[in-house]
This record gives sequence, structure tokens and C-alpha cells, in this order.
Amino acid sequence: MGLKDNLKAVKNELNTEEQFIENFIKGERFIRKYKFYISAVVIILVAWFAGNFIISKINDYKTKEA
Repeated sequence: MGLKDNLKAVKNELNTEEQFIENFIKGERFIRKYKFYISAVVIILVAWFAGNFIISKINDYKTKEA
């Protein structure tokens, strides 16, 4: 019975690894397919945060100056 149990354990381990690799490939395809849109969203978010930071610093400077 030990050999059968070992074979079942190896099969389960291989199935788990196969599922992990399949999910990784699916994620990679998703990223490759939507790379332009993901990059655009990231760039827009960075620009928005930078703009808000700069505007808040300008407003702080104006209030201190007044």
C-alpha cells in the first residue's frame, strides 16, 4: 500500500504544479494582452499623484506668503 500512496501523492503534487503553471501562463497572457492599458493607467495615476502633490505645495507656499 505504501507504493500506491506514494504514487497518489506524486500525482497530486504534479497536478498542483501543473495548475500553478497554467495559472501563471494565463496571468502572463493577460498582462501581455493588456500591457498598454495597464501602463497607461499606471502613468496616469503617477501623474495625478504628482500633480496633486505639486498643487498642494504651491497652495501651502501661497498661504504662508500671504
